[in-house]
Amino acid sequence: MVIHPRFQLTEISGTLYLLHLKSWSNSVRTKAVLAVISASLLAQASDARTNRTERTKVAAGASVQEVRIPSVAGVVLAGTFRIPTGRGPNPVLIIQSGSGPSKRGGYLPLEHRLNQVGIATIEFDKRGAGQSTGTFADTMQNMESDIEATIAWLRKRSDVAGTRIALLGHSQGAAAAPEVAARDGHLAAVVFLAGPVGQRGTMFGERMEAQLVESGHSPEASRRVVTATRSWMELRSRGGATEEAGNARAAVVKQFRGAGFDAVGAEGATRVLDSPQALSMYQAAPGTALNRLKIPVLAIFGARDEIVGAQGDAALAALAENPAALVLEVPGANHGFGYRRADSPPRESPNGGPWLSLLPKALITDWLKEQLVDAPQADRW
Repeated sequence: MVIHPRFQLTEISGTLYLLHLKSWSNSVRTKAVLAVISASLLAQASDARTNRTERTKVAAGASVQEVRIPSVAGVVLAGTFRIPTGRGPNPVLIIQSGSGPSKRGGYLPLEHRLNQVGIATIEFDKRGAGQSTGTFADTMQNMESDIEATIAWLRKRSDVAGTRIALLGHSQGAAAAPEVAARDGHLAAVVFLAGPVGQRGTMFGERMEAQLVESGHSPEASRRVVTATRSWMELRSRGGATEEAGNARAAVVKQFRGAGFDAVGAEGATRVLDSPQALSMYQAAPGTALNRLKIPVLAIFGARDEIVGAQGDAALAALAENPAALVLEVPGANHGFGYRRADSPPRESPNGGPWLSLLPKALITDWLKEQLVDAPQADRW
């Protein structure tokens, strides 16, 4: 599987690919060429030159505002809002990065392209990171509530088209995006980049088991660790009694020991799981949320993603009943859309290319322009 079945990605050379729409079931010919994308869009040197050029253009074509967005009590998000000049009210893309105490500025080349076609963009430092206030705790719940606060803040502005707000998330941010969109019910589109796709508990357990086996532990022992962990996580999710939760935690430590961990290692591994972040990822169900969406969704994955692995087939299944969804895999790309060698060790991406260098920014820009800027048409062909 490379892309959504309606589309075909044909290799022209080692770095150039042709993306086109296959014929519909009642047609005998290809209808149109959508885009030509390069699997090495920018070499590192030319990327730097392009970034400088785009930065100059956006300075002339967009207003850049440093803003403060109130979230839950005690949390004010520090954001950068880029608004195309001479337009309005504007459609807006909210950009949410992945795990860790991330700050603004990681998607400037894409933002500059979007500003040039009339789409405003907003990024913010994560809660408790950069200039945002509050305590940093990397949970799905915190991320989702801060995105929702940003949506509410945007809808109060006269220069924002409140019905044309879209959300882009990468990795953990991608996992949060469909959850927020499904609850909100009024977002215009979602861009889902290199996110995990799965069901509550199952996604977490499968990934955990795979990592244990890759680390040299037997499949049987790894499954026992995951089974004990699931029981403990479910108990924590229900707010189980302290004694019962303590017993379930002890059972996880015991299974880690049975898998070959020494006492220190078993306790350390359990301590990693004994965190709000781990529990929130266990509870996450982005596949379920994607399945609920009927708005346009663009899901893009790296074909050699070393973090979440191959997710294209799962995304296809989750979005199968959404006629406005498109699923793509970028050949050779890792989790951050840099180049990853085919012979790279599991979970590693040595000597990868520049961050986001393989991301088809032009395709994302054109897709979002069609969803947020162009007038609706019965048949765009």
